[in-house]
Amino acid sequence: MLSYSFAQDPGATVRDLSEGRHDGAIVNGVFVPAAVGAPASIRLNGKDAYIDCGDLSSLGLSGDATFELRARENGPIKVPWGLVFGQMPAVNFHLSIAYEHSLVFLYEVQRGETLLEAAPRNLLTSEWTHLAVVVQYPRCRFYRNGLLVRDCYMAAPGLTGAETGHLCIGGGPGDNGRHLPIDVAEFRVYRRALSGAEVAADAAGKTGEFIASAELTSEPDWYAGSVRFRLSAKQADVPSSQAQFEFIPVGAERSRLMTARWAESAAGSGRYVATVTLPIAEVRDRALIVRAWREGEVGKATRSLA
Repeated sequence: MLSYSFAQDPGATVRDLSEGRHDGAIVNGVFVPAAVGAPASIRLNGKDAYIDCGDLSSLGLSGDATFELRARENGPIKVPWGLVFGQMPAVNFHLSIAYEHSLVFLYEVQRGETLLEAAPRNLLTSEWTHLAVVVQYPRCRFYRNGLLVRDCYMAAPGLTGAETGHLCIGGGPGDNGRHLPIDVAEFRVYRRALSGAEVAADAAGKTGEFIASAELTSEPDWYAGSVRFRLSAKQADVPSSQAQFEFIPVGAERSRLMTARWAESAAGSGRYVATVTLPIAEVRDRALIVRAWREGEVGKATRSLA
């Protein structure tokens, strides 16, 4: 829904390469040509420079989403909270560097109440890095150069669709104490949760070239005493109405089969999910192999749990 690339000098306006056409305004940023080992980028000085991606209400962010950034720090951080990207004014959601040593993703659950997910600090350093934040309630996942580095539980949905203000990178209008010294080569926003394979493809510069596949994840809910297994696949990979799950306790002779209907994860996302739930008592303190596949196609996605 939004895709910026700074391979060429964009001047004061960066064109959105996606179908969303959300062009951005570059304020006090400086174009830096490509060099050996470094892509072309926009340099934000940490004082008054930032990129304004436009009004959040026009982006229509709600529910699942993915944010990707190829960037590096270019100097010392001189503010308590430096904005990597997010809402300005920074209220509902943003990824920020706090007091130089912590990287956190914050989101508002109700007025005046904010939750945060701690991300690995090395997602953004002085070296060029592709970082991704995937919001797929109740999970929030962080990737560095295409590799999953943290998978967090979200206590509440992070994107409600009620966000106001603008989506910005590296700071915002005025002396707001949020300006961050970073070089930005790429920025993308998807109105859905990307799979690990898709994030890895983007990190490798092969956007759109990944092979469509399914992804299996587990989501324990300790309060409800259950574990939810979710199979996610592209619409083209969903030829039937149901998915099949097989649960195999290691060392046991018998397995358990379950089926679930496919449902679109978000309107217009082109991604479908099928979900089944088991009591935690059935999986606690035991090794379990879980397989899930489309009808008639075994081994589409496999994940081992301990």
